[in-house]
Amino acid sequence: MTYGRRVLLTLAWAQVPMLIGVVLPFIGGVALTAVLSRGVSEGVVLFRAYLAAVTYAYALVAVLLYGAPIYAWLAHVGRANWLTATLVGVAPGVGALLIGIYPSGRLADANVTVGPTVMMCGIFVALATHVLASKAAALALSTRHFFRQVIRASARPLSRVFVVGAIFGYAWSFILAGNATERGGLALLFGAAVYAIPFLLAALGCALYSYFIASKPRGVARVLEMAVFAMIGVVLLAPTALMALQVFYWLQSRP
Repeated sequence: MTYGRRVLLTLAWAQVPMLIGVVLPFIGGVALTAVLSRGVSEGVVLFRAYLAAVTYAYALVAVLLYGAPIYAWLAHVGRANWLTATLVGVAPGVGALLIGIYPSGRLADANVTVGPTVMMCGIFVALATHVLASKAAALALSTRHFFRQVIRASARPLSRVFVVGAIFGYAWSFILAGNATERGGLALLFGAAVYAIPFLLAALGCALYSYFIASKPRGVARVLEMAVFAMIGVVLLAPTALMALQVFYWLQSRP
């Protein structure tokens, strides 16, 4: 396969995690607004859709000019793996941090959130793209139901990437709270609803799909893996759950 074709295929497969990465937070944000406001207006939906579209546009430029060419070259020379994909994903965020530090020698307040956010989003997209691209490379394009076969083969490793995405999303909410970008409690609630819960549900969905399409005997490892995902979810969401309970009891105690 030529290098140019690898670039195009990498760019094409990268669209899957990029779209998922904006659609899941969009759904989570709309759902959170609907719960807190007991309904959601068309303006809120359009605003969140606008934010998702802007995020996707920035990601598309980054993947087009940087991510796809670099990853395609690594795949072309046989060096594409989990480690190199992670390095490709984290590099733009490191660059954003360095830009924030230079030349003043200190980290600008805005870059406290921009740098880590770019890192975490980049790693998620890079790892998911690596999963899809590597599974696609193992199949011939002439394979019947090619796309479906790639998704079937990618479901289990993608579930792990989604868990990583949930962890990153919740970490981002703590960064917001610590940087006073949002009020601490609201930042945790926002991070849980918009990132942690949607990505954990996506991870569970992929794991279940992988479990039921696997040939019997499926083995206990897949069940244990889903149990670990659930435990990670409990640990991630515990601070938000405690905060929600405190707010609930406070509301109940008001005269």
